[in-house]
Amino acid sequence: MTDIHVAICTFRRASLAETILSVDAQRPVRAARIIVIDNDDTPSAAVLVDSLRSRVQTDILYTHAPARNISVARNRALDLVPRGKLAFIDDDEIAAPDWLAHLNAALTPGLAAVFGPVTPQYAPGTPDWMVRLAPHQSVLLPTKGRYMAGYSCNCLIDRTDPVWGGRAFDLARGQTGGEDTAFFAAAALAGATYGTAPDAHMVEPVAPHRATLRWLFARRMAGGISLHQAGLASALMAVPKIAYCAATALLHLFAPVARYRALLRAGLHLGTLRSGLGARRANAYGGPDARDTAFAPAASTPLFSDFPQLKK
Repeated sequence: MTDIHVAICTFRRASLAETILSVDAQRPVRAARIIVIDNDDTPSAAVLVDSLRSRVQTDILYTHAPARNISVARNRALDLVPRGKLAFIDDDEIAAPDWLAHLNAALTPGLAAVFGPVTPQYAPGTPDWMVRLAPHQSVLLPTKGRYMAGYSCNCLIDRTDPVWGGRAFDLARGQTGGEDTAFFAAAALAGATYGTAPDAHMVEPVAPHRATLRWLFARRMAGGISLHQAGLASALMAVPKIAYCAATALLHLFAPVARYRALLRAGLHLGTLRSGLGARRANAYGGPDARDTAFAPAASTPLFSDFPQLKK
């Protein structure tokens, strides 16, 4: 047993069962507790969690944090784990059996947090360019040799590091997204040092509605809106970047991966342009990602070994 607590913020996702079971299956490093934070208006995940208690060995703490604001749920996890180590995993992800072991080994003294990769699992029939480009993948990249940002979909935080004292996820971003990017970026500016755990694998089955160019472009544009400040200067700086990406896409007319990579990059800069002109990102709880999936225990839980692209 360790002092690692694993937090799963959830909102109406039946895949929560598979996520919990994958965390319970961790070996040789196990979680001290799985914390499920239900962000729905009513405690809708309680029945699902209770149905799993007899199937898992790890203690599960269920807590209701209503508001349809993911920052409220993430801050509840911070409050519940003021010391020790806190891992985050999304409620639609499946962790490899040694996920926690690799995260824990990577969190060496001096690091405030470490981040692992998330590999998308696409359904049959997904366009070949999307599978090859893997735009849903999460991998932490350095900026001038230092990690200046982070994400909450696969991370382990050392809560004893002084940089986390009094720090919380931004409530203003809790319904529009980008709250985790802003949280870790602010801590980095305050002196937090991050690392990576490249072998701390997990997979995320991609829902069909997310495996489209339209969804990806809208997502990139929304990211540009939420992560940049309004102002004419910001808008003007985005224009040449959009033009460059458009030209790059035209030059790669017959190379789908390069073409769509440039188009998605253009979407990000278009979001920056719109943010500079005063646009605000839409509420993520009201669109196709509202995730109004009926809660029910999964009939069969996919194993991590079911994803051949991650076999060593």
